[in-house]
Amino acid sequence: MSRSFHYDDALSNGSDSNLRDIELADDSKYVLPKKTKWSRNKKICVGSLLGCGLCCLITCIVIAIAIAIYLGRKNVNIYPTPEYTASDDFLRFLVVGDMGRADDGQKAVAASMGKFCKTQKCHFVIGIGDNIYNYGVENVNDEQFKSKFEDIYNVDGIEDLKWHMLLGNHDYRGNVQAQIDYTKISNRWVLPSHFYTLVKNSTLSGFDVSMVMLDTSPFVSFWTDPLMKSSNLESQYKRKQEQLDMLDGVLSTNQGKNNSWTLVFGHHHIYSGGIGGNSKDMMNTFLPYMEKYQVPLYTCGHVHLLNWLKEPEHKTNYIISGAGSSNIIPDVYNPLSLNVYTAPGFFSVEVQKDFIFVTAMDENGKEIFKFRVDK
Repeated sequence: MSRSFHYDDALSNGSDSNLRDIELADDSKYVLPKKTKWSRNKKICVGSLLGCGLCCLITCIVIAIAIAIYLGRKNVNIYPTPEYTASDDFLRFLVVGDMGRADDGQKAVAASMGKFCKTQKCHFVIGIGDNIYNYGVENVNDEQFKSKFEDIYNVDGIEDLKWHMLLGNHDYRGNVQAQIDYTKISNRWVLPSHFYTLVKNSTLSGFDVSMVMLDTSPFVSFWTDPLMKSSNLESQYKRKQEQLDMLDGVLSTNQGKNNSWTLVFGHHHIYSGGIGGNSKDMMNTFLPYMEKYQVPLYTCGHVHLLNWLKEPEHKTNYIISGAGSSNIIPDVYNPLSLNVYTAPGFFSVEVQKDFIFVTAMDENGKEIFKFRVDK
């Protein structure tokens, strides 16, 4: 005898599998009404959407809280008091970058540099790039060489110092070769090539300091700036490996020498406590060299502040001296940042046989922080 089934009977079993069995037994007889099936599926669909929406909302809230906490963190500056012993055998130089604006900030930093070097013997200055804002120079006779360099740094204490220059991204917006050729005209400006090496002896020739002066613009994505000269872009992009070979050659040759230091300079940062953070391009290219050869100091500009950073597990100290004029940027949290100063200023680097003593100075001649790097 056949048994008649009702929709209510099927639901009373509390199982969708039972309901499917009933439908399969006799489709013509036991198919559920279309309206009822749609209502049930609609409820399931709406419930699923609500569930997904709730999950997304919770996820967004969690991410927002995490970002807020991270951005809300502040760099905790440290002010070490490293041991210092003066020596007659030393080499001291200043580092300033992102300076060529002829504004009040640049003039104040220049005056501070002069004040410093009148009391502390300085041997030369390193201009770490972005020498002439905002579009570099047109030719060797460009008036900006005078208004943004010669006249600015013609102050007591530094008026006779040589400036060993590097190229920055803003310099590539103009005629880079003109900056190189200006070396033949100026008594102070020294830029023999896009990249080069420099060796300086200490005052008593007890040790020497090898300096690798990089042209970092071809290595970073900012190099695609449409305002940069395409001819410069193409020629220097092809020379990247040449630079890396130069870097590796100097570092490998000097590795382990007791009477020699090797320092590396470039316009762009590897790590930064400023807006924009660390540079992945620079990290990918240059970190392996810093770590392999235990470079004691990498010095750069580009980020418009003064910053000291270090990875705890590696030897290299990183300093950013990009505060040579008034266009200063805020700092952001970076766990590697040991001290950051967001106002115009410069760095003094004193090299002795067994240690390097680094001092950050503001535009008023005040010491901000200092640290020591041992051999």
